[in-house]
Amino acid sequence: MDGFAADRLAELVGRGGVCVLSGAGLSTESGIPDYRGPSGALRARLPMTIADFRGSPAARQRYWARAHIGWRRIGAAQPNAGHRAVAALQQAGVVGGIITQNVDGLHQAAGAADIVAAAGSRRIATVTSAAPLSAAQQKRLAAALTKQYGSDIQLHLVTDPTVVGGARVQVGDDVIDGTIASRLADLKLQLAG
Repeated sequence: MDGFAADRLAELVGRGGVCVLSGAGLSTESGIPDYRGPSGALRARLPMTIADFRGSPAARQRYWARAHIGWRRIGAAQPNAGHRAVAALQQAGVVGGIITQNVDGLHQAAGAADIVAAAGSRRIATVTSAAPLSAAQQKRLAAALTKQYGSDIQLHLVTDPTVVGGARVQVGDDVIDGTIASRLADLKLQLAG
């Protein structure tokens, strides 16, 4: 980008009121392939149609096997510099809204809030814990959150060794912080007041 374009962009963004529209390209640096780019899966095979899915048990098995592999990759992905920049701009008050077609939860994992996910009605819970959650813990948590929010919840798991005990769960603006640090801070406030 030349100097004039960079200066003009900085001037426009600096005024605030910016809405970020993001798609698959933002997450490719996090290891999540896009489907339309030069190395995308769409070039290798066409997406399965609903008729194929409904009409063949073998097609359904192939679909769910590929989805299982894909979701493991998405679950292991971490926010990249682009996600962190968008979150920082939002926290600075420059970005007023974020609309994404991505369901990877990386905007939330980077610290952004109030995300409108345009790709389906799936809600994402970003779960931060010191150690990975077991499959049973994930299942119980997803079931409890689905019941609480009245819609399917996808877990985006973030392992952060600096979290000392417990977990922090964020669904949109709702935060359930059960970490020891949060509980100690609450106790300190209660004792001081």
